[in-house]
Amino acid sequence: MSQQKPKTQAATELMSKGAILLRETCPRCGGLQLKYKGRVLCVNEDDLSEATKIESVAATDTLGNLRELIIGKVQEASSMLAAERDLDRQIKLADLLRKYVELLKETKEEKKEEPKISK
Repeated sequence: MSQQKPKTQAATELMSKGAILLRETCPRCGGLQLKYKGRVLCVNEDDLSEATKIESVAATDTLGNLRELIIGKVQEASSMLAAERDLDRQIKLADLLRKYVELLKETKEEKKEEPKISK
């Protein structure tokens, strides 16, 4: 019972910080579950004191980083394509560039939403 009290206090603290008590019980132990910053936590099994350290990262930040990476790869592949003389390698590089451009388009469309992702 002495272990239960700190868990109850930690759950209460998380709820005061915005955690939501879920209807569904834990599939492993049947205990109560909380949703906090995008993560589902079991009151019985998870370390709720660690949960307060969860950082939320906007999806737009993650997508922005992904876009920067893809843009760098586009520049790198473009340089390689410009210097390449072998036709088969040019075709492969052009196909790679096309895929990068498609990824850029997809990440631009996704940017409109802005859901939160736990880190």
